[in-house]
Amino acid sequence: MNAADDLEGNFVPNTVYFSWCKRYTIPFNVYLSILTIWRTLKPDIIVLTTIYDNIESVINTGEKADPFLRREKYNDYNMWLGLLKNAIPGFYVLTVEETPDRDDECTLGYIFQELEDKGGIYFSNNVFPTSSLRLFRKRQFSLAFDKMKKLSFIFTERKSAKFTWFKSRYLLEQNNYFVNNSTKCENTYTGSNVICLIVPKLFPVDVINSISPFAHLAKRILYEHSDIDAQTQSESVTPKIVHMIWYGTSNLPFQNYLSLRSVLTILNPEKLYIHGDVTLTGYYMQNISKDPRVIFVYRHKPQYVYGNKIKFVAAASDVTRCDILRRYGGIYTDWDVIWVKPVDDLIMKGYGAVVSFDIVPWTYYPNTIQAGVMMSKPKSDFIKHWQENLKHFQTNSWWFNAIFSPYKVYEQFPDSVHIEPRLQVVCHTQKRTCHPSFKENFKTQAKKFDWILDRVYSVHVPWPEPFPGLESRTSVMRGNDMFAEIGLYILHQKYKYDDESNS
Repeated sequence: MNAADDLEGNFVPNTVYFSWCKRYTIPFNVYLSILTIWRTLKPDIIVLTTIYDNIESVINTGEKADPFLRREKYNDYNMWLGLLKNAIPGFYVLTVEETPDRDDECTLGYIFQELEDKGGIYFSNNVFPTSSLRLFRKRQFSLAFDKMKKLSFIFTERKSAKFTWFKSRYLLEQNNYFVNNSTKCENTYTGSNVICLIVPKLFPVDVINSISPFAHLAKRILYEHSDIDAQTQSESVTPKIVHMIWYGTSNLPFQNYLSLRSVLTILNPEKLYIHGDVTLTGYYMQNISKDPRVIFVYRHKPQYVYGNKIKFVAAASDVTRCDILRRYGGIYTDWDVIWVKPVDDLIMKGYGAVVSFDIVPWTYYPNTIQAGVMMSKPKSDFIKHWQENLKHFQTNSWWFNAIFSPYKVYEQFPDSVHIEPRLQVVCHTQKRTCHPSFKENFKTQAKKFDWILDRVYSVHVPWPEPFPGLESRTSVMRGNDMFAEIGLYILHQKYKYDDESNS
């Protein structure tokens, strides 16, 4: 078929209207619906009508209180309108006067008037076409309803008597005749006989991790292919070098020494680069400094990123981390991570990048990335996209830059990174609770795990600092819990540069 054939024999103008009646911006399922219609129907113009001004600026839906002193913002996660504006040349948001005809369709009066005068297409904001609906443009008037008898779409020519008749009956809620003689949008995709689905509330991760027929179709819309897995190239692997970043005082505390020692003995890297503005000193650095693999790389702490002021030391570390991993690749580790298993098997799989999910339960984000441990090849796509996202750096929100932003990269480019739940187990609070992300409900419930039998690579103990039981060599020696066991395991590792006084 010649592409230009689509220009002929059409009664219905190729302009699509949506109605959005919330005071805040659209969620993912609405984004998916609009994107799918653009990719399959290829409309000239898509208009999202609303009765509110600047819906993208609303930071909270009011539906649920934000945890962590409102550090999380609804519109930080739901940036879907911006993606639509960047992807679709003819897409825009139009604020119109509210029409009281139907409470659930606040702009339908405006849309109906446009359709009556000019013709065009209306979709409810939860419709997912399973194939192109262009055939309906070659008909003068078409309708679709869902199983709840709610209107799903309208195709109509200009000045259509059929549409005018439908409009008068629909606004009076006299729908039965039309429902019984119209196309049906189903809730479940059962085959090619289903031309449209009703999309429930969902997140990209629900699509990424599903093998359902609907997910197969949705992946093709979102990622242009249905087989999503982290890219692997056996001929190209993560360099076996480790990067750590230290800005501030020069003396190395004991817990950080344990982390450093675990890197050198468990990971056994070719090189360990310590990037920062001071050279580490103190009792615990005496023998470490003898190790020729340990190289101090002096660099100034960054003050700005893409013109945005960097306020927190942790944020400066994130900016430095992106730059280092993108340029050189390797393994990044925080100073409160204790390694208990080598990562050679992960390296040999050839993933472009490897990360794991964080443990904090948020209101709007289904997951976040814990960036305290990361692996990547040089010039990895995942790190590149994360660094580019720092153009939206928020000076007063470490959370956004460090854990929200990389998660958004994962949603947009899921095949650029491998999520490895055993890469790190995060533990925190004085109750010494741990939340292994390979167990169910790990974010809301503390879980027991066996750091040996569960084959975890590292244990991350960031809160509080120093972690109870890991304050000193004495506390490790006297301890009788898992953390003391891990501490002893690291202290007892054979290390070439130990002497009797510091082993």
